[in-house]
Amino acid sequence: MSVLSRPVSSRDIAESGLFVAATLTLVLLGVTFLRPLLYLLPTPLAVVTRRRGWVWGALAAIGVTLLSVFLVGADAGGVLVLASAGLVIGGISRYPWQAVPVVMVGSVVLALGLVALLAAWAGVAGQSLTSWYDQLLAALHRGIVELYHQTLTGVQQEQAIAQAEALLAPLRLLWPAALLISSGGIALVNYGLLRLLLHRLGDEIPAGPSFSRWHLPWPFLWGLIAGLAAMYLAEPLSGQLGASGRTVLQAIGLNLEAIFSLVFGVQGVALVWFWLERTGVTPVWRWLVVVLAFLWPLMWMALVLAGALDSWFDWRKLEHHEEVR
Repeated sequence: MSVLSRPVSSRDIAESGLFVAATLTLVLLGVTFLRPLLYLLPTPLAVVTRRRGWVWGALAAIGVTLLSVFLVGADAGGVLVLASAGLVIGGISRYPWQAVPVVMVGSVVLALGLVALLAAWAGVAGQSLTSWYDQLLAALHRGIVELYHQTLTGVQQEQAIAQAEALLAPLRLLWPAALLISSGGIALVNYGLLRLLLHRLGDEIPAGPSFSRWHLPWPFLWGLIAGLAAMYLAEPLSGQLGASGRTVLQAIGLNLEAIFSLVFGVQGVALVWFWLERTGVTPVWRWLVVVLAFLWPLMWMALVLAGALDSWFDWRKLEHHEEVR
C-alpha cells in the first residue's frame, strides 16, 4: 500500500512531529544566527504535506507560524508565506506532476505571498507599496554612498558611486522580475531538498529533466520578443502614452526581458553543457564555463541568444520536449 493512501499510524505521527520540530529549529536558527536558513523552511512542511496530505500540512503550517511567533518572536507573515510555499509544493507533489510545473507553481505562490506581505508592511507604515519601496532604495543608495565615502577617495570614489547608481536605477522598475526570480530559486532549492529527504524515506518524486536536456518550447520566445518590443517602443510611443504610460511600458519590457533572458541564458548554458558532455570534457571545465557565463556579460549575452535559437532549431535534437512542461 502506498504511503500516500495507507492509514495514519503512530509512526506517521512521530515522523510528522519530527519534521515540524525541524521547521521550528530552522526558524530559531534563522532568526538568531543565520537568516538565509529561513528560506529552507518550506522543505520539512512540504514533506509533511506530501506524506500526510493537505489537512495535515495546513495544520502544521499554522502551528509552526504560531509557535514561531510565541517562542522566538519571528515575523508571523514571513513564516506563513514560506510555510504556504512548502504546503503547496508538498501538496502538488502528491499528484503526477513533473518537477518543473511544481517548482513554477511554488514560485508563483511564494512571490504573491511576498507581495502581499510587503503591501501589508507598507500599509502599516501608512504608505503605498511603491513609495515604501522607493524609500528602501533610497536608504540602500545612501548606505552605498556612505560606504564608498569611507573606503574610497577621488576618482575611484566617483566612479564607484556612478556604477552603483547605474545598477540601482533599474531596480525601481525591475522588482517584479527580481521577486519572481528569487522566489523561483527558493522553490527550486526546496524542491531539490524535498526529493533528497523523500528518497531517504523510500518515497520517490520526479527529478525533472537532466540539466543538459533543459529545453523550453519555442512559444516561450514570444515572451522575450514582447519584452524587447516593449522596451524599444516605449520611447517612440511616449507622445501617445504620456510619461506614466511610457514608464509602465518600460517596466513591462524590462521585467519580461529580465525573466526570459535568464531562462534562455540557462538554456544556453545547458546547450553548451550538452556538447561538452558529449565530447568528454570533464565536469570541472564544464563548471568553469558556467562560472564564466555569469561573470562575463558578453558571454552571457551570447548564451541567451544561443538558448533562444535552440528553442526554435532544437540543435540537440531532443526526442521528448514533453520533459519540460
